[in-house]
Amino acid sequence: MPSYPHTRLHVGPSSSVVVSGPYIQLVNNASGAITAIADESTTTKSGPIRCSAVDTKWKWVVAAGDDKKLRVWDINDNLKMVSERELPKKPTEIRITQDSETILVSDKFGDVFRYPMIPSTEQESAARPQVTGRGALTSHENLAGGSLVLGHASLLTSFLLSDDEKFIITADRDEHIRVSWYPQGYVIEQYCLGHTKFVSAIHIPSFSPHSLISGGGDPYLQCWNWTTGKKISSIPILDAVLPFITVKPPKGRAWSNGDEEEGGGAEKPGRRKGKGKKGKGKEKAGGSGDAAEPAQDEGAESSEVADAASAGIKDGEAKQSLEDVIMAEEGRSEQEVSRTQEEQDPTLVVNRIETVQLSDESRWIVFSAIGATALFYTRHPVDEFAESSTIYSLDFEKPVIDFISWEAGNFLVHVDSEWTDSTAETQGRTEFARSASWSQTESGWKLSEESNKSPLINSLNSACLKSATPAELKVADIYAHLASMPKNVDPEHDPIVRDDLATLDPSELTEDAVEGKGKLTQRELARLKNKRALVESIKGKEVGKSATPEVVEEGRESKKAKSDEEVEVAMNKS
Repeated sequence: MPSYPHTRLHVGPSSSVVVSGPYIQLVNNASGAITAIADESTTTKSGPIRCSAVDTKWKWVVAAGDDKKLRVWDINDNLKMVSERELPKKPTEIRITQDSETILVSDKFGDVFRYPMIPSTEQESAARPQVTGRGALTSHENLAGGSLVLGHASLLTSFLLSDDEKFIITADRDEHIRVSWYPQGYVIEQYCLGHTKFVSAIHIPSFSPHSLISGGGDPYLQCWNWTTGKKISSIPILDAVLPFITVKPPKGRAWSNGDEEEGGGAEKPGRRKGKGKKGKGKEKAGGSGDAAEPAQDEGAESSEVADAASAGIKDGEAKQSLEDVIMAEEGRSEQEVSRTQEEQDPTLVVNRIETVQLSDESRWIVFSAIGATALFYTRHPVDEFAESSTIYSLDFEKPVIDFISWEAGNFLVHVDSEWTDSTAETQGRTEFARSASWSQTESGWKLSEESNKSPLINSLNSACLKSATPAELKVADIYAHLASMPKNVDPEHDPIVRDDLATLDPSELTEDAVEGKGKLTQRELARLKNKRALVESIKGKEVGKSATPEVVEEGRESKKAKSDEEVEVAMNKS
C-alpha cells in the first residue's frame, strides 16, 4: 500500500516534528524512535496539513490545512492540542515570532493576521462577536481574534520577518514583493519590483540580513537589498532546472483567485463549470470540488452571442457552435486527455530557497523547484558586480518535495518516492528521506548524497511512514502549485497577448485565411464560425439596403395614391 510522502520536517536540538499528509509525529533525533503522535481522530478528519511551524524555544507546533483550522500542539506534553481556532481564509504560510507568543498567518485572500499563541478566555469570547447587517459582509472579518497586519490585492504566497522583527516582507502572485513595518503593516517602507511572474519563494541569508533572494515563475532568481528596494543581480536558472522537471501540470485545470473552496483536486480536462443559476445549483448538489473557470470564458461567449443577435442571427443558432465545442471537449477519450497532459509544457515554480556559508567563507544558494528531481546550487553574488554563476545540480531521480538545512550546512531532503515515470523501466529507489552533504574537490565545492544514514533518516524511511489510499494521495495534491500559481496559462485568456482573430478584417475570413492562422483550438473555430455568420448577415443587409430605395419610394407613391382614392370615395358618399 502506498504511503504519504513527508511534506514538512522541523528539526530541533533533540527531536524533530514530521508532517506527513494529515499526520504529525515527534521523533527522537538520536534513536529515531517516535515519542508522540498528534491526535489522529482530529488530524485525519481535517485533511492534509498545508502549513506548519515550530517556535524557536521548541515548545509549540502550529499547523493548518484546507479546513481552515489553526491548531496548536504542546511538544512537551506529547503533542497535546491546546488550541483550535477558525481562520477566515485558507492559509498559505505560518510564522512564529521569536518570543514564541505570536502566530502570523498569511492566506489566499491576500491578508496577514496575527494571533496570540494561546488565547485567553476573554479573547476567545471577544473573538465571536454578533455581527449583523453590513458588517457581516466585511472582507477582513476574523472570528478567531486575529488582528489584521496588512493586505495585498492578490494571493499571498510567502512572507518573512526581518531579524529584528521590525519589518515584514510579503510576496504575492502578482509579481510584487513588499516591505512593510511590523506590526504597523499599513506603513509601506519599500517595494522590490522586477519580477514579471508570480513570486513563490523568498529568503533572507543569515550572513547578510539586508539581502533578499526571491524566485517564482521567472527564469531567474533575483537578489535584492530589501532595505532600499535595489536589485543587486539576477541569476538565470531556467536552462538548468527544466531538464529535471518531471511532474507537469494537468492541462485544463483552472486557477482560482483568493480563497477557493475546492478540496485540491484537479478539474477534469475539457469540462466546463456550470454558469449562472444552473451552475450554482450543481455546486450545491454536488459540492464544490472543481475550481471555477476564469470569468473571461463566460464573457467571451456572451459577447459573441450578443454580436450574433445584433446581426439578426437567432440566439439558438449563435450558441449552437459553442455547445458543439463543449460536447466535443467532453467527448474526448481518456487517451486524448492523457496525451494532452503529456504534451503540456513544464512549469517552473521555485519552491524553497536556502543559503549556507561553508568553512572557507564561500557563500552558496541552494533551491528547489516543484516537480523537479534535483537540488540546485550556485555561488551567492557577493556584490552587484558579480558575474552570473554556474547552476549545479544533485539529482535524486524522484521529485523533491522539500528540504531543510541541518548539521553543518548539510541538507535533509524529502522526496516523493511513490511517484513513477511511465517511461522508466524500473521504479527506482524507494526512500522518502535522503541527505546531501558538501565535499571539497579539485574543481571546488560539490553537493553529493550521503551514503551513511542517521537514525532520524532511517526512521523517516520506515517507522514514520503512514499508509494512504490512492484517493487520499489525490486529495493531498502535493503538486497543486504547478496549476494554481501561474495565472491564465492559456494564451487565449491572456490579455497581454493580442487576439489575432479579433484583428481579422471580416472580408478576410476565407478558408485560406483560416488555414494561414495555423492550428486553431475548438473555441477559436467556433468564434470563426460566428464571425462568418455575422459577415454573411451584414453583407445581406448591405445588399438589401442598396437595392431597396427605389422599391421603398414606389411603395410610398402607391400608398399615397391609394389614400387619395379612399378620401375621394368617402367624399362622394357623403
